[in-house]
Amino acid sequence: MSITTWVSAKTASALFKRLPNKGIDQITKRSFTERLNQVIRATVTDFEKKYNIPEDDVNGYHFVNSQVLVDALVKYSSLQEFGIEHLEAAFMQNPNIHDFKKEEINTFYNLFIEKIKSDDVLRQLNLDAHYKERIADIYDGQIQIRDYQKGLAISYEKSGKIYQAQGDTNRALESFKKYNKAMKSLVELNPRNTKHPNNLAISYEKLSEIYQAQGDNKRTSEFLKKYNKTLKSLIQLYPDRLDYQYNLYLSYQKLAKLSSDKKEKSEFRQKAKTIMQQLSESHPEFMKNIILENNNGCIGFLFKILVGR
Repeated sequence: MSITTWVSAKTASALFKRLPNKGIDQITKRSFTERLNQVIRATVTDFEKKYNIPEDDVNGYHFVNSQVLVDALVKYSSLQEFGIEHLEAAFMQNPNIHDFKKEEINTFYNLFIEKIKSDDVLRQLNLDAHYKERIADIYDGQIQIRDYQKGLAISYEKSGKIYQAQGDTNRALESFKKYNKAMKSLVELNPRNTKHPNNLAISYEKLSEIYQAQGDNKRTSEFLKKYNKTLKSLIQLYPDRLDYQYNLYLSYQKLAKLSSDKKEKSEFRQKAKTIMQQLSESHPEFMKNIILENNNGCIGFLFKILVGR
C-alpha cells in the first residue's frame, strides 16, 4: 500500500475531526482532505525526482511504497526526540522492505516536514504549532483501524469455515479470499505481531483446501506453495516453533501428492522426509504427541518415513 493510498477519505475525515475548532470554520472538510493528499503526493513526487524507486516484486518493496513508513511517521513523530533511527528501526522490523539507505530516509522525512510547515492551509489549522500532539491522535486512529480490520478477518475466517463444513465451496472461497486479503493488510500494518503471519499462512492453506474440493489442482498447488513459502519465512523468524516445522512437513507431503512431475514430486517427498527425521531426532517427545494425536492410521505411515521404507 502506497503513502498516497493511505490517505483515504475516511482517514482524512477522522484526522479533521481531531483538530481543534480554531480556524476550521474557514476551511471545508473537502479542502482539508484534498490539501493533505496534495502534501503527501508532493513529498513522494519530490523524493522520486531524487531517487530511482525500484518496482515492487516478490522480494518486497521500497519503503516509500509501504504503509510502514506512514505508521512510523505517525507513531514516532510524537516523541520529543525524533530521529532517523526510529524510521530505520521500523523498517528493520519488516522483511518485505528492500534494502534502505539512511540518506534516503533522512531526505524523505525532511521533505515531508518542510512541506507540512510551509503549507498555508495546514498552517491555518495550527498544525505546525501542535504537530506532535495531533500526530499522536492520528496514531490512535490507526490502532482503531487495525482493530476493525482484525475483526473483519476473524468474521471472514469463521464464515468460511461454516460454509466449508456445509459443503458450499463457492461461498467458502469468497469468505476465505476476503480473510486472506484482510490478513495481508494486517501483516503490513503490524509486522511485529507474531500471530498475523501465521494467520496469513492459514488463509493460504484454507484457499488450497477449497480449490482442491472444487477439483482445481492448479490453484490448489498455487496456494499450497504460498502456504509453504509463508511457513518457511515464519520458521526463519521463529526457529523454535515446532508446530511451524511440522506444518511445513505436511505442506510438502500435500505438494508431493498433487505434483504430476516425477522430479518435483521426489524433491517434495525428500524435503518432507528430512524435516520429519530432524524433528524425530531433536524433539522425540513432540513427535510422540503428534503420533498419539493422529493415531488413526498415522503411526504406520510415520514409521515408514522414519525408517526410510
